[in-house]
This record gives sequence, C-alpha cells and structure tokens, in this order.
Amino acid sequence: MSNKSDNKIIPIITGIIGFFGGIALVNNWLVLNREYPESEYLKVPFKPEAWGNIADWAMVTITLITAIYLIKTFKSQNKAIDLQHQALLEQQKITKIEQMMFKEKVKPYFSLNVVPKNQTINNDIAFYTYSFIFLLENSSANNIQITTSLFNSENNFGE
Repeated sequence: MSNKSDNKIIPIITGIIGFFGGIALVNNWLVLNREYPESEYLKVPFKPEAWGNIADWAMVTITLITAIYLIKTFKSQNKAIDLQHQALLEQQKITKIEQMMFKEKVKPYFSLNVVPKNQTINNDIAFYTYSFIFLLENSSANNIQITTSLFNSENNFGE
C-alpha cells in the first residue's frame, strides 16, 4: 500500500465512525428514550457519570488517531533502517575492495639478479663469488629496508 492510500484511510475511517456515531446518537434521542426501562446508559441527554463528557471522548479519539500514526511512523522508520543497513553493508564491501586495490598498488616489487663474479679453487675446494642485484620495480614504495644474512659453514666442504 502506498503513502497516498495510507493518508486517505484515516479520514475515511474517522468519517465512518462519526457517521455511525451520529446515527447512534440520533437513535438514542429519538427512539430508545421512549420505550426502554430506566437506565443511566439510555437517558437523554447522556449523563457524564455513565458515558463521560465530550472531552473524554475527544481524548479517546485523538489517542486512537495518534496510535495509528505512531504505528505508521514505526513502520516507516523500520524500512529506513533496513535501507541504511543494506547501504552500509554495500559500502563495507566497496571499502574492502578499495583497501585491497590500494595494497596491491603500493606493494613493492623487487627483482633479484644473481651474477657470478669469479671462481677460485683452493685445495680441491671451489669458492664462488656472486653479486646480488636488488632492483625496485615500482617507485611507489618508500622506506624499504632489506635485511640479509649470509650463511658460511666450514664443515660443508673438504672433510
């Protein structure tokens, strides 16, 4: 149901209740006061001790109308909250994708070239000298620190 039809329902219901209330009021004044036995509820004019006064009935009517609009407001707020939650989930997905793209963009890429320099043989043991060339392939990486360690074991050869 759309908002336009919802806005028309309240006046229609109020009109119907007023119409039948008016018929009941006229019926009580013209018809019921003559034939029925004495009762506080059937006396015309209506006694406020039995039925309440117009302020009481106005308060009941306004309370009902307020309750109807509160229910409509809560439904509308629930729809808005659901839409915001869906938008938030979509935004979180987009944020994760953007973060991954940024990490890939700034990730440093290195190339390592190993160039043999010379070879020496001493007591049937071959010693090789290599040159390691590290190249930074992309220039977006800053403050790169490279830590190397050399492993030299005398027990690997010649025993």
